[in-house]
Amino acid sequence: MGKDDKRLMFNIGSAFFIKGLALLISFVSLPAYIKYFENDMILGLWFTILSVLTWVLTFDFGIGNGLRNRIVKPLQENNYKEVKEYISSSYFILGVLTIIIAILVIPLVIVLDWNKVFNISKTIIDNDLLLKVVLINMCAILLQFFMRIINSIIYALNKSAINNFLALITASSQLLFVLFYKGDSTASNLIVLSIVHLLSVILPLILITVYIFLKDLKGMSPNINHYNKDKAKIVLFNGGAIFINQILYLILTASNAFIISYFISPEQVVEYQIYYRVFILSGSLYMLALTPLWSAVTKAHVEKNYVWINKYFNLMLLGSLFVLLFQLFAILLLQIAFNLWLGDNAPTVDYLWATIFAIFGGVFILQSTVSTFAMGFNKTKLQAIMYGVAVVFKIIMVLFLTRYYQLWIVIVFIDLVVFVPYVVVEYIDLKKILRNQTFIL
Repeated sequence: MGKDDKRLMFNIGSAFFIKGLALLISFVSLPAYIKYFENDMILGLWFTILSVLTWVLTFDFGIGNGLRNRIVKPLQENNYKEVKEYISSSYFILGVLTIIIAILVIPLVIVLDWNKVFNISKTIIDNDLLLKVVLINMCAILLQFFMRIINSIIYALNKSAINNFLALITASSQLLFVLFYKGDSTASNLIVLSIVHLLSVILPLILITVYIFLKDLKGMSPNINHYNKDKAKIVLFNGGAIFINQILYLILTASNAFIISYFISPEQVVEYQIYYRVFILSGSLYMLALTPLWSAVTKAHVEKNYVWINKYFNLMLLGSLFVLLFQLFAILLLQIAFNLWLGDNAPTVDYLWATIFAIFGGVFILQSTVSTFAMGFNKTKLQAIMYGVAVVFKIIMVLFLTRYYQLWIVIVFIDLVVFVPYVVVEYIDLKKILRNQTFIL
């Protein structure tokens, strides 16, 4: 086993251990959240807010991923001056963007009727309270928008396990809070949880940023004097293409809770989340292996080590198909799992819905696999085209089908339909590239 294989296996092994704990926390947290809120409508609202947070946080114009791709080579060559210029330029751009977004967005947040946005009655939660919750979470967004660039730097350092550890800290601290905090009302519960969410995300990011620049990147911390206009343009150009794909991808995946809440009901978001945590989050254990692969593929591409890339491409595809078969088999035990997991709050399994979700879960893993290798090659054009077509079809199908079917599973079925063509086309293109060892797009 070569040096690159050992580093990759270490990152994957660490990710499985740490993320496995985070996944366990995710399953335990759902019944804890149900007990904490004691109202599926409010819980559905909270899940929707979290999904919107996830969606908005990618609006860094691809700067993080652009930086991630660009500093891999100078880090290999020990060109610390170039690394510092890329880092300083990226932090400067993000800082300016954060200030601009705050000035533009906060006044809009204040004037919007959030009850209409989240499709929830003012008799359940009044607009003033909901506005406070949104403002607290907007602060979390703005702070993360600037601070999360350290995650991309950590990936470029091939230390993805650290990012998984940060996610574990955030998830576990929020779980401990909802288990032991007893508020006076739903209103106070929602506001205090928003504050806890903000702190549990931001504090670990601050600490790990200080650690990375004192240890791994000593002497390369961001400095305004090392801002480089040309480096900034390179990061923006490279990251901009990735950013477009991220936006399209998140419209396809991270918007489901909001779509269900807005077009159907916030209450149905809860049952969607139950199935989601079984078929997507359980599958995400497998996808942990993909996280360090992105930077590893980029490194192998720089070194023109296509034999190594092809080996792992075939291995990950085979693993994806195995997970799909496992999820289909797991349907047989789903009702037992629901009963043990959620007790009296367990829904009755609809086996047709479970099958649709299981197949979608498998397809989702396959698309994550081909996307990881495409991003590692810095190939974005074909992906953007396919995602763009998928987004258009998803919007059309959502608008049409939700008029006749007020069921959350319709949204999952739409996702399944629009993702399959992308997986097939991207697979064919990547195999062609690996055969020819030439890059056209």
